[in-house]
Amino acid sequence: MGNRAIITLKEDEKQRGVYVQWRGGNGSIQAYIEETRRRFTFTAFRDDASNRTSRCMENDIVTFYAILYGVIREFFGYCTKYTTRESLSVHMVESGGWREFKDDNGVYVVDADYMCDRFNEPEYSPYEKYNVKNIRGYYEETHVELSKKHLSLR
Repeated sequence: MGNRAIITLKEDEKQRGVYVQWRGGNGSIQAYIEETRRRFTFTAFRDDASNRTSRCMENDIVTFYAILYGVIREFFGYCTKYTTRESLSVHMVESGGWREFKDDNGVYVVDADYMCDRFNEPEYSPYEKYNVKNIRGYYEETHVELSKKHLSLR
C-alpha cells in the first residue's frame, strides 16, 4: 500500500529520518536529495570544519531534514494528483524508528556528499526513470520561475 520509504543521514547519531508514504522509489528519492543539495550544503562534515562543535553538526543535520521535508512536501503539494492527501504523507521518524522498516522501498541512507548506494540511475525501471526526470523538471521550472520573480522585484 503506497510506495513508502525512509530517508536518513549516515552521520546522524540520533538516527532520525524522513518518512515518505508515496513516491519512495529510487528515482523519486534521488531527485528529492538532488534538490535538497541544491538548496543546502553541509558544512559540519567537511575536513576543513574539524573545529566545529557537535552543536553545529546537529544544526546542519536538523537543517538537512527540514529542507528535505520541505522539498518533498512542496512537490507533493503542487505536482501530484492528490495534493491534499500526499502532502500529509511525509513526516519525521523518531530516533531509530526506521531500523526495522522493511516496507516497500525500505531505508535510504544518505551521506554528507548526498550520495546513497541505492542511487544507480541507469539501472532504474522505466517508471523510476520517468519519476527522476519528472521531479527534476518540476524543481528546475520552479527555480526558473522564482528567479524571474526575484529579478522583477529588484
